Amino acid sequence: MKKLRRIRQLKNKFFLFFIYILFFISCSVNKKDIVSNIDYNNYIKNLEAKTEETIGTELTLKECLEIVLKNNLNIRAREIEYQIAKLDKKISFANFLPQINLNFSYRNWKQQPETLVSSGTYRAMQDKSITDYGMEIKMPLFVPATWFLYSAFSQGEQISEIVLDYTKQMITLETIILFYDALKTEATINYITSQINAAKSILNEFEEYYKEGLLLDWQLEEFKTYLFSQYVELNRLKRNESLIKSQLLTNMGLSPFKEIRLKYEENNELKKESLENLIIEALKNNPQTKIIAKNIDIAQDKIKIAISNFLPSLFSFVNISHTSNSYTKYATQTISGLSGIMTIFNGFANVYEYQKAKKTAEEYYLKQEETILKVMIQVLEAYNNLQTVEDYFQLTGKSLDTEEMKLKNIKEKYKENLISLSELLQTIARRDNAFSNFITMKFNREVAKAALNTALGKINY
Repeated sequence: MKKLRRIRQLKNKFFLFFIYILFFISCSVNKKDIVSNIDYNNYIKNLEAKTEETIGTELTLKECLEIVLKNNLNIRAREIEYQIAKLDKKISFANFLPQINLNFSYRNWKQQPETLVSSGTYRAMQDKSITDYGMEIKMPLFVPATWFLYSAFSQGEQISEIVLDYTKQMITLETIILFYDALKTEATINYITSQINAAKSILNEFEEYYKEGLLLDWQLEEFKTYLFSQYVELNRLKRNESLIKSQLLTNMGLSPFKEIRLKYEENNELKKESLENLIIEALKNNPQTKIIAKNIDIAQDKIKIAISNFLPSLFSFVNISHTSNSYTKYATQTISGLSGIMTIFNGFANVYEYQKAKKTAEEYYLKQEETILKVMIQVLEAYNNLQTVEDYFQLTGKSLDTEEMKLKNIKEKYKENLISLSELLQTIARRDNAFSNFITMKFNREVAKAALNTALGKINY
């Protein structure tokens, strides 16, 4: 009876332990992170609430970039991948540590097993119910592939970290482009609005001239058409500005319907460095060159793993077991020893794995050369583009000054009836075009500087 009671207690303990493990696993899963059916109304409300808590109505570029680096969904996904890579490295390190396994079994026979002793005589050979449990400890002593596998996962962790930085660089550049596109559009809107207000005043004067017979029908209609065209362009720009700001907010992981204003901070600093120095800096810091270098290291580790497959693997083990079978002389047993394995022939798979690893390494060496040339071209393109934009920025500034002086002179002549209305409108259009070009180049200059920094492997913040 005592033995049966002990068996039941062991069964109950094992059952409770099993239930505890299941409960721990189920509780470790954050159900909030698993979204099967999204309540879109609540999602939008929560997103809008988060947006209100995160930002005000006016944002500088620096503030936008800080929010982007914190909330951008692509960056957050790469951060998770980096954490996974770190866990993969820790998992591979577990191969160096001893492996401990617990086992348990309970068996109950309907009839107690008996063996034939003599004619018509049987004797019990074991208990009717038996509980076995034990512990196995296994420790790798010589497994060369384990070291190289751990090295490969370490390189994979570093690649994941570089990919995270690269993602931050590209998202940052995209945000900068959107920021200055919005500012460019906003500046043009403000300028056209002021021109419309000025044109309204001129229209009032023209209507008075028309009543006095000093202006023809088609001349008045021509000016009204010009004013209407300005309204059409203004509405187009406002819609475009709204879309750009929505894209900017989306990059920040916020609601695209938030009304925001952007604050421009003047930055005329333009460092003068030689193209050769910039290319060297890019080759050292650009994430693309770093990633390919890590891939080469991984390829070398795979070659070593392939070589290690020809070598034996050696393990030590200890096995401790206990049985409740009262017919067993030694209920508790301990077995220890060594075990080893060495592949002699597996259809030349090891040989082919080695050859494949060597070819993969050769491929990455070629990709490294290709990446170096690609980065050099990227730097050259970004450098030349910045120089070109800088030249055009200076040119458009001078052109705008010229058109402003010309318009001032034309207005004075028009008041004296020395030129026609068409000439005045043409001059206004040229001045508007000059202003638009100047604004475009002013902000393109900032984008070009950011593009060069990205090619150099810098994050623009």
